[in-house]
Amino acid sequence: MGRASSSAKIDDGRGAGDAARDGGHAPTPLREAQLPLRDERRTAQLGRAQLLGAEQDEVRDAEDRRGGSGTRRDQAFPSGQGPAGGSGGQRAGGADREQATGHLTAGDNHHEPEAFSASDALYAGVRGFLGGDEAAGLTHEELEARLNVDARELVRQLYQDHLDLRATRETRAAQVVDSDRVAHRAVEAGHQRPLMTIFGSVSVTRLAYRAKGQENLHLADAALNLPEEIHSHGLRELAAIEATRGSYEEAQAAIERGTGVKLGKRQLEELAAAAARHVPIVVDFIHVLQYLWAAARCFFPETDPAGEAFVAEKALAVLEGKAGIVAGSIRRKATMLGLDAKAREKADECARYLKNKKPYLDYPKALAAGWPIATGVIEGAVRHLVRDRMDVTGARWSVAGAEAVLKLRAVRANRDWDAYFRFHLTQEHRRVHQSCYVDGVIPKAA
Repeated sequence: MGRASSSAKIDDGRGAGDAARDGGHAPTPLREAQLPLRDERRTAQLGRAQLLGAEQDEVRDAEDRRGGSGTRRDQAFPSGQGPAGGSGGQRAGGADREQATGHLTAGDNHHEPEAFSASDALYAGVRGFLGGDEAAGLTHEELEARLNVDARELVRQLYQDHLDLRATRETRAAQVVDSDRVAHRAVEAGHQRPLMTIFGSVSVTRLAYRAKGQENLHLADAALNLPEEIHSHGLRELAAIEATRGSYEEAQAAIERGTGVKLGKRQLEELAAAAARHVPIVVDFIHVLQYLWAAARCFFPETDPAGEAFVAEKALAVLEGKAGIVAGSIRRKATMLGLDAKAREKADECARYLKNKKPYLDYPKALAAGWPIATGVIEGAVRHLVRDRMDVTGARWSVAGAEAVLKLRAVRANRDWDAYFRFHLTQEHRRVHQSCYVDGVIPKAA
């Protein structure tokens, strides 16, 4: 068995598997504040994958300095969209996933003959090697190095054999209708797509439901909760965690040491951005107040108590989730007073700010969840969330890459990783798979 058989090379460019749609959404700009979440501190294991690298971790050290394991707040995620699978270790489950798994025949607990023959052959080879003269002449560290590669390839082949077995058991659904209410009546077997996992590369074979002029639908993809890109969610999570601990170069090296998978820097940045997709953020309320005070000066003299009352009224409305209404009222007031463009400049600027930032001004949700919304708490985290990771000599950051890493560091610093990633996987299943079907319901097999 070759030692390099499980080491997978991935080019830095986007491959065929990466050509899947990305939703067409431009990355959001870096926001003023990250909303911390709350959960129990996770262990040193990532699922069953050991966290890589043993160097000092400022985010983890910050957790230790606070002491204790933390207390989870049940409202850390939006109501009805929380992490699937309850409090256990299951990452993606619940009603959303149950509908997607019905297209596989149940059968019994015995796999088909020869289904795992390739894995059996690999295991026999490892066992034969360990019982032979070559292994007997190796030191313990040489045995470790050899078994690390051979065992990874064995697990990769077991993974592949299982996927192939699922392909042979997949049965056709009676009716498949997409989100455009177009029926996909043609069904073709043997459609394949690659999947790069923490064990190496595998291939997923499944039925394709086709309709003229429409994208193919694959019920098996929903059952497996496959990502849009080639990289598995397990590899995405590992890349996201390592990206928060040090430079991208250090993350690349750590992932290759632990898995044999080589990721390009751009791929690593894209995986981190994908993992951070569902981290909630909110604008620092102090910034909102600054804009409101500037708008008030367009309407009232600086010493007029009416200006203070104006700011208090508008600020309370923004805290109640009425930022859009406040923006409109400020513009109308400037118009009613007949102010020229120069005199109303700061009022219009405030209105634009409130309108543009509206998605990030959901203070009712933030306050209900106990999240900080103002500078005092947020700026206290600047050193270990921002400066320690971003202020590296010679480092160059894209806005999307910097925002993703800061979001993920905030999640880790607040001991929320497990809860967040369960939530993330549930949302990805809804976004990537359920959204493709009429009424968001994935069909079951006949």
